[in-house]
Amino acid sequence: MVEAIEPPGDAAAAPPQVSVLIPTLDGGADLARCLDAIAAQRGCPSFELVCVDSGSAAADLEAMRRHGARVLRIDRSRFNHGQTRDLAARHARGEVLAFLNQDAVPADAEWLRRLVEPLLSGDGSIAAVQGGIREVPEVGRRFFWESCGDRFYFTRETARWLDAYQGIGFSTVNCALRRSAWERHNFGWAAIMEDKKWQREAVDAGLRIVDRPDATVHHTHAYDLRSLTRRCRSEGWGWRSLGMRYSLWDAARDMLKPGVWRTVLGGLARGRVRTPAELLFPCLRPLALWWGNRWAGGVAL
Repeated sequence: MVEAIEPPGDAAAAPPQVSVLIPTLDGGADLARCLDAIAAQRGCPSFELVCVDSGSAAADLEAMRRHGARVLRIDRSRFNHGQTRDLAARHARGEVLAFLNQDAVPADAEWLRRLVEPLLSGDGSIAAVQGGIREVPEVGRRFFWESCGDRFYFTRETARWLDAYQGIGFSTVNCALRRSAWERHNFGWAAIMEDKKWQREAVDAGLRIVDRPDATVHHTHAYDLRSLTRRCRSEGWGWRSLGMRYSLWDAARDMLKPGVWRTVLGGLARGRVRTPAELLFPCLRPLALWWGNRWAGGVAL
């Protein structure tokens, strides 16, 4: 069952061009920053905000309402990375669907305009846009290996995917889809990697995804050993669900890359490697990926 909390206003008003869709759960300060940044967007088409919430505290729900969001409330047990985003899309009114994570904060007031511009340009060959995802500016908030980009994703399964898909690792952390493309290809059930699953199906069907790195959000994660292992093991299982294998030999070669160990030594010398997770990352990520890819059952994030 879905409980819909409608924003105040005229329900008969003309539909917006764009729907910004966010799955939420106890986002706290990150969600507040995200909502404030969305409200500050300028020069963009008309848009609405739709949040699918799976059990947030009252303060977060109030923040969503205050920012004019339509809030769809579901039981936490019903959350699924693919199907929850499909639910948001079904309730959206825009012809462009912009997906955003609750802890991905638009970097400036031009984010939304830049993100959806290719889909509103008249070029009907474009089905989706991948926005830029960067670490937060505050170095003190970052995991040493960061959480997006080449430092974190140094392992070869990522390189294989990028080689196969024109350098784009599609991510619902920050992206936009033409509604007609989503109607042809729903996300469907996906415990993890709903975005890569969609990318594969869309590209295989001849649809075009373009990169728009200047439509940037700031996004980060802080990991301890347990959460880092869980993250990487889940990724390994996700790659397996997409038919991509990551062998023990792959893990061994990734662990022996000289560059990552030079990075560790440099981080130790500068006092930037401070935790066991940061120190062990060059071994932990490949081994956890392999374990998840070879042995683990699905573990959703």
